[in-house]
Order: sequence, then C-alpha cells, then structure tokens
Amino acid sequence: MLLDGLTRTATNGNQWACDELRSIGAEMGTALAAFIWQFRDFEAVEHIALVSTIAEKLGKGVKATGSREDVLMDALRESLATALMERGMAGGRAGAVAAGVVSSKIGREREYLAFDPARFEVPS
Repeated sequence: MLLDGLTRTATNGNQWACDELRSIGAEMGTALAAFIWQFRDFEAVEHIALVSTIAEKLGKGVKATGSREDVLMDALRESLATALMERGMAGGRAGAVAAGVVSSKIGREREYLAFDPARFEVPS
C-alpha cells in the first residue's frame, strides 16, 4: 500500500514522491550491481528481468525528465552502470548490462521457472 501510494502521488506530480522513486531506483541499481558482478562472465547478466509486485508496479508511468523511461528504471540503470564501472567493468559492457535490465511484463510465477540457480556456479 505504501509503495502504491508513492507511485500514485508521483503520478500526480508530487516532486518529493518522484525524488523518492529515483532514490529507490538508484539503491536497487547499486544492489543489483553486486549480484551481477559475481556473474559478470556470463552473458545472461545482459538479460535481467525484475520480477515481483514491486518491480512490476513501483513507479510505473512516472517518467524521468527528458526520458521515455520510468524514473525508477532510469535511476536503476544509471546507478547500475556506474557501480559496475566502479568495480572495474568496461563502460561499454556496463552500459549494455544496464540497458538489458527490464521490468517484467509477465506473471512472476512463470518467471520463477525460467531461472535455475543450481545450473550456475558462483565465481570465486
């Protein structure tokens, strides 16, 4: 309810709510960078779908200034690319990885069947 209200308030033009969505997106991008860094040698990191009610609905329709993207996804991708470059990933690859992050458009129950973590070894 709280996050739904945040999106609704931002959609109605409240600047504080828009700033909060941007902040949440930036934090999500930084957190996602830690996960992606562990699997950086796998091409699959260039195709990440965010699944959950939050990822599917939070910030939907709240556009970033000068962008076709939602403010949350725009901030997420920006902070993700920055965090990956800070860890040592080349800028072009970090940009490609960030561009490949999408918010799910199908039911999350079906997406859970698409990824089997047991098939991957975590690099040390």
